[in-house]
Amino acid sequence: MSDNLVVALGPGDKLASITSFAPDYLTVRRAFNELLVFPALEAIGSGDDVNLLTLVTDGTSRFSDLSNIDVDLARKVISYNSIIGLMLDTFSVDSIVMTMQPVAKQYADGARADLEDNMKFFNQFSEYISALNDRVAGLDKRLGELDALIQQQSEALAERSIVDTLWDILKSLYKLASTAEESDVQIASILGVAVTAIYGSFQSLFADTARLQKIISSLKGLRSRTNELKKKFAALSTGLTAVVSSSRALLDVWYDVAARMDAIQSTTDFAPAEQAQEIKDAWAGVAAVAQEYIDVVSQPTTSAADAYRAISTKFNAIPKVPLTADEIRLYKLAVQYGNDTPFAPRYTNIEPVASPPVDTEKKLQELADSTGRIINQFNTLLQQAFLDQIKCTSPIDGSESNLFVVINYYREKYLQLQLDTLPVARDLGAYSTLQQTLLPYVVPDNQVKPGDIAMSIYLATNTPLVSEYLVSANELSKRSTQVKNDWDNAINLVKRVIAECDQNIESLNNSINDLTEQQKNATLNAFLYALGAFLAFTAAVFLPGIAALGGMMVWQAIQAAQLTVAINDLRSALHTTESIRDQLFDILPIMDGISLSLSRVSLVWSDITTALTTLDGFYLVLNGATGPLILAALKPGVINNWKLVSEGVEKYIETVSA
Repeated sequence: MSDNLVVALGPGDKLASITSFAPDYLTVRRAFNELLVFPALEAIGSGDDVNLLTLVTDGTSRFSDLSNIDVDLARKVISYNSIIGLMLDTFSVDSIVMTMQPVAKQYADGARADLEDNMKFFNQFSEYISALNDRVAGLDKRLGELDALIQQQSEALAERSIVDTLWDILKSLYKLASTAEESDVQIASILGVAVTAIYGSFQSLFADTARLQKIISSLKGLRSRTNELKKKFAALSTGLTAVVSSSRALLDVWYDVAARMDAIQSTTDFAPAEQAQEIKDAWAGVAAVAQEYIDVVSQPTTSAADAYRAISTKFNAIPKVPLTADEIRLYKLAVQYGNDTPFAPRYTNIEPVASPPVDTEKKLQELADSTGRIINQFNTLLQQAFLDQIKCTSPIDGSESNLFVVINYYREKYLQLQLDTLPVARDLGAYSTLQQTLLPYVVPDNQVKPGDIAMSIYLATNTPLVSEYLVSANELSKRSTQVKNDWDNAINLVKRVIAECDQNIESLNNSINDLTEQQKNATLNAFLYALGAFLAFTAAVFLPGIAALGGMMVWQAIQAAQLTVAINDLRSALHTTESIRDQLFDILPIMDGISLSLSRVSLVWSDITTALTTLDGFYLVLNGATGPLILAALKPGVINNWKLVSEGVEKYIETVSA
């Protein structure tokens, strides 16, 4: 029996290689981080009216979820190691199997549904990457051919329109307007040049050496970026394939642990001391390996700072690409009234009137790496090793859960909110600054002079955009408030568990100190049966003699007249309960800190929404019959509210940044 026993109750061979999975997780996380700040990603279509930035944002959130599920599966190795050692000292083999086999199966079953959903997404994501690579390769080929013809100043190009030619090539990858004429501001933004640089025919370009060199340089830069994009997606695809395989392997590990116990489920003997120690040593070894895996996968991306430096230059050099019809009209309006580069890249000396401040832009990039004060607070909280050992009723859906799962759910919910907020914050920062630049030049139509902007043209362009941004800001305000309120439910949950601990401590003290020997003999068994329901902890927190799945093991102890052991177990449970209560008290300040940060985020978006609502009202009035008469009076208020929007975006960045 001895050899079979070691195999049946040991960790097996699969867990020993768990650390080999970790580098793949870091590769994928780094790839997602870099893609989130890749220039003009929102202008690349991915089919079904979804842009590539949205797809990458969704992928980032799902990968974070997948990583946390896998980390939790690995953390259960450490928990299982704590339990199995205690069981081997106290209970017979069949009792161990009866207790631990369902636990191992539950570990895998609990994670399977979420893992399979994420795996399905990433399999589809990999298929999309393959199709994207083909599109990038096709674009690169055509850009290379155009570059060669331009440098040759080919007669074949001389009479062709620059905008028409570029539109025909770029639309194979980018989401451009339906005509070349409408797309000129988009094309200029993608290339990082002034709109006037792409006006006219190639013949006029050949005659202007400075403009010619600028176009040649911008085309080379675009080719470099698209090929870099292709490489990043290739690395991401390879990493995702490995991660999906690793996730399946982690599930299979626990099914393997459960399946190997079948061979010894009828063994009623205790494990011999030598074999018991061999099993303990094996589990202790893989627990150490699991902790190493958790540390590696959970650490921040070590190259994040280097990635920011490498990417920020490219990111800042390429401005926002206007995508909606209203944005295109706004940018055309700015060009029409003398601002040839409303989206000017910051590496030139041109005033960046439509771009967020440099500090804001840098922080937006860092936040895209899923970092920042609030995420760091969540990560600090989730590093507490005891969270998955505390059972609770989930405030999410009322199911039986544990504190780690609940907190991680809210972290993922907040992370998705943050990722969804960043593009809106960036656009609002750019748009509000541009409005403050244009508004001083707006005058009633009958007073227009050279350099002025006709009020009717300004309102026709901007009124729809204000309404669109108001809808986005209002939605973010509601979601921010909901996340904050949900998190307060998690805090209340911890407070309830602390209250339960206090009740349990009182009950345990009463049982140990007040009961007579006769009462102990008569009532101890019943009390211990109830203990599993009394305490809000999983098996990992119980010490010898206290079974996770009821009082059956304790009954064995009592039948063997081990009352002293059982009473000592009560004292151990008391100590454990006090320890858990103290640990929960320690995490409350962290949870309160997250709540305060979430409150600030909610308030910021409430203020931004209020300012946009006011602006929407201003524009409604200005569009009325008396609009031209009251423009001068309302203009300072309009400009001031746009300043409030800009300040709100800054406050948001300050609140969520590390």
